[in-house]
Amino acid sequence: MNCGGPNGDVQFGTVARTVCLCAPTRLTAILSGLVERQDLGYEQAVAAVNGVVVAVGGSFGEGLGCAMAPTTAVGFIDLPPGEHRVELFASTVDGNFHVGAFWNFNLIWEPL
Repeated sequence: MNCGGPNGDVQFGTVARTVCLCAPTRLTAILSGLVERQDLGYEQAVAAVNGVVVAVGGSFGEGLGCAMAPTTAVGFIDLPPGEHRVELFASTVDGNFHVGAFWNFNLIWEPL
């Protein structure tokens, strides 16, 4: 069910960057968005560093059809000086129940 939206396709995006830190640093990842309330495991978002998941978020499995709900996922990782690969990913996973879905990724870098 596409809930009347104009796009019945899977929608996704990925970004990856390498950062170089000069000092020990805490990275806090705050993922906030709007997700479906129909099935669990959709409208997924992941923030990872060096292949380690820092924060993950996704939909609620409440069986509420086209209803959407705000959600937030927060995590942190302490990183030593040097190069680190930061990866962000978001996907609707399927073409259903995602009208208005989105994710924001807020990364906070704090010296330790």
